[in-house]
Order: sequence, then structure tokens, then C-alpha cells
Amino acid sequence: MAYRRIKEVFKVDLPQHKRAHIDDTAQDVLEVIGAGLPRSGTTSLKAALEILGFDPCHHMSELFDHPGKSAEWASFLIASPEQSSEESEQRMQKIRLAMRGYRATVDSPGCDVYQDLVKLYPKAKVVLSVRDSDEAWWKSFTSSMGAQTKKRYAWLTYPIPFLRENMVLFRVLANRWTRLAGMNSLGPAVHGAHNQDVQSNVPPERLLVFNMNMGWAPLCEFLGVQVPDQPFPNMNDAKTIARLVLGAQLMGACVWLLYLGLTGFMIFIAFNYGGITMAWTGLRQ
Repeated sequence: MAYRRIKEVFKVDLPQHKRAHIDDTAQDVLEVIGAGLPRSGTTSLKAALEILGFDPCHHMSELFDHPGKSAEWASFLIASPEQSSEESEQRMQKIRLAMRGYRATVDSPGCDVYQDLVKLYPKAKVVLSVRDSDEAWWKSFTSSMGAQTKKRYAWLTYPIPFLRENMVLFRVLANRWTRLAGMNSLGPAVHGAHNQDVQSNVPPERLLVFNMNMGWAPLCEFLGVQVPDQPFPNMNDAKTIARLVLGAQLMGACVWLLYLGLTGFMIFIAFNYGGITMAWTGLRQ
């Protein structure tokens, strides 16, 4: 898998949690919608939900193992507001199909279609994961995923198809966040704007605003389950993600060097073909 190739080369891995194995017999059972942005504790929340029995839980990390789905999710997010009712219904059904078999979802891209999921799953509860402040979220974002917003990352990773597809999705997400915040570029205010949007569109009785330092009690009470006899997971993967992003750039740079080397070799052969042929003929004689 794409994600495994990078982590094996650079000897890094995200915290371990269950990976989904969805087949044609999977049921349409989404019960928990995680509406919080990436870097708001979503990896810890994913692990917590799986401990509580809401597994498998969808997370952006799933796309590393299924890179072809990045383009599919990007298409959901760039759908025109002028779609016909038939096109809109088709889009909703595709989102439902993408969520089939998952009992929960957190992080992007699920959090970016939370309004669609709220409509598709009227009995599902919504957990909005938040950081202590907009500045805290921005610090976590820039120290891990931030490099993906740079043109350098786009250029370096372009030759690798699965990274290019992930990059397209990330650009679509970034455009959505900045538009929602009324900004020209990403910044701390994205966190607050997104959270306000969720709280304005989800009925209060279906919504829990949740900070990871609140622990098990409010989450379990909201979901109607017992508090487990183990600590609340604390899975800070910022450094690991930063290393994966660096690894992706280095892998892309190696591919570019290979392409340039092959191009130079072919140009050399083209301009020196006659001389090489004569030299080879002379050697054979």
C-alpha cells in the first residue's frame, strides 16, 4: 500500500488502531459523526470510539491505504451548488456508499461533509472535537500537516500518483476551510470558523463539543455507553505526520532526479548516436 511504502522507507508509523476492511456485505450503520478538524485530537478520538465499540472508525489515514478514494472525496467537496436535485441525490448516495460499513467517522474528509452525514444518518450523534484555542490548533497544524500547503510540497510530490491525488484532496480541503473563514489563506481563525459552523448547523441535542482533556465521562454519557476501565487514549501523532510529510517530499525528489537523469541520458544518446555507433563498430572490428 502507498502509506506502507513511505513508512517502511522512513521507519515511521502512526499510532496503531484498527484498520477498516469493508466489503460488499458491509452494512450502512454510521452512529457517530466526528465533525472536528484534523489536528483537533481526532486520532485519539478515533481510538476512543473504537475502544467503546464504534468500530471501524473512518479517518483520513484510511486514504493512505486506499489512495484512489482521495479523488472520489475531492469530487464530493467540489460539487457545484447549482447541481440539479437528481445530481445532488446521486452525490448524497455516493457519500453514503463511501461510509458504508463504518460505525463512526472522524477527521477529514468526513468532517467536511458533516452536514450531509447529519442528513443521511438522522440517528447518528455528532462529536465536535476542539483544541484549547485557535492558536493551539494552528500550532499543531503547522508543525505537522502545514508543509502540504506549500507549493514546494506540490512540486516535489507531483511525480508520485498516490501523493498527487492526496495533494489534490488537501488543496480542496484547504480551499473549503479558507472560504468558510472568509480568508485568503489558512490561519488560526479556520479552527474557530469551522467550529462555529458546526454548532450553528447541528441540533444541540445531537451535538457534543469535546476537548480530549475532558476524558471518558462526557463522551460516554453522550453516546450512552459505560466508561471503560482504561485510560483515555492520548495519541499525539504530530511528529510522525511531520516525518511522513518530509519522507513524501524526499521520495518525490528522488523520482524527479531519476526522471532528469533518464532525460539527460536520452539527450546524450540522441546527440552522440553517430559517434557511439562508430566507436562500437570499431571495437567489434
